Amino acid sequence: MGKTIIFAAVLIGCSMGCARGSELDVSENPSNSEHQDTLVSAAGIQGSGTLHLLPLVFFTPETNWGAGAASVYQFCASVACAGAQLSTMQLLVAYTLRNQLLIYAPYEIVFREARFRLEGEAGYYRYTYRFFGIGPATQTSEMELYDVHFPRAVVSLSRQVRSGFFVGARYWYDGYRITERSEGGILESEHVTGWQGGINSGFAAKLLYDSRDHTTATADGIYAEMLYHTDHPVFGSDFHFYQLEMDMRAFYSPDMGHTLAWQLYMASSGGEVPFQRLPLLGGPERMRGYIEGRFRDNHYMTAQAEYRFTVYRRWGTVVFGSAGQVASRPEDMALHGIRLAGGAGLRYMLDPVTRLNVRMDYGWTGEGGALYLTIGEAF
Repeated sequence: MGKTIIFAAVLIGCSMGCARGSELDVSENPSNSEHQDTLVSAAGIQGSGTLHLLPLVFFTPETNWGAGAASVYQFCASVACAGAQLSTMQLLVAYTLRNQLLIYAPYEIVFREARFRLEGEAGYYRYTYRFFGIGPATQTSEMELYDVHFPRAVVSLSRQVRSGFFVGARYWYDGYRITERSEGGILESEHVTGWQGGINSGFAAKLLYDSRDHTTATADGIYAEMLYHTDHPVFGSDFHFYQLEMDMRAFYSPDMGHTLAWQLYMASSGGEVPFQRLPLLGGPERMRGYIEGRFRDNHYMTAQAEYRFTVYRRWGTVVFGSAGQVASRPEDMALHGIRLAGGAGLRYMLDPVTRLNVRMDYGWTGEGGALYLTIGEAF
């Protein structure tokens, strides 16, 4: 498999901050810089915010050349907040030479002294994806492309019930319209569930434990989330299926400027699951080096570890490794089916206060590799 390149050139990096009604109180940040970069303390920055504007240029085999702009706004929505309680709103708009359009606006708002969290995204996509089939043994030679247009809306609200523990609910909507697919390919010839597109609409129950010191670039703490999602015609969905997801992460900083991070992710699905909603192996966050969706099936498990350390002032580097596999049934998971990936990357901290990093990673696999240049940590 050839290399997949996601290349983003930051032409202008602009950080703008203002403080109204209170002062910025900063303290030493031991995990991201040996030169005492700053972290917002519990004294807080209510009413203040930091805005990053980042024009982008990128290339992938699916998109050809593309260009656009991204903005990241971080602020405090409570009377006082630390790094783990900062709220974030993002917007990315991009257009490609293949007439593809991406409009993406994720958000995470922490309010009422961090007792409530409102998260989700709104977006519209006109995009091209790769499909290799379903199962753990699909071949790169079976790859086919399909074009889709779809709006997406995700809203999740959680309430803290005790220190670090949250309960909540999530709604997910995709209006998936496949406009073009490979003639005679797997999707068309085998009528894979969802091959003509359709509406995904459903609700999820959510349990969360979060003790991270910072949501943007965590140095210490634990994050554990469990979601049980169901799509049903009663919610307006064209499909009837369920999904269970578990995401567990741990972070530890043994010394100033050094962080060890681990993640275990599991997903299981059942019922009439459209192929685009099956758990996917690969991508810029998990199993880096594999194209997202290189393998997909009803069940997916992956584990990864990462070592992050500061090199000089705002510059840092990471090394990472991961293992994962997919299967049609849980009992089909076996050691011989495990896929491995690993790599290294560079970091540049755009803002020491919010710890927002530009991330460049290169992941290697047994099928080749992929380069990722984006904003924010993988996990």
